[in-house]
Amino acid sequence: MDAVKSEIAWLLTDEVQLGGLTDVREIDFLKSMAEHIPGDLINLKLGFQTISAFIEK
Repeated sequence: MDAVKSEIAWLLTDEVQLGGLTDVREIDFLKSMAEHIPGDLINLKLGFQTISAFIEK
């Protein structure tokens, strides 16, 4: 499961090029994004919260 989580994080940081938003990488990137996305970006924040919650299980 960790390999899948890392792959998602890698895709977002490198392929989607969100890596410039933070120095945090791997699974911690997903958690960090869920915490730092402003509340007015409801759908984006919800997406990262959902992925982050999945990671916790």
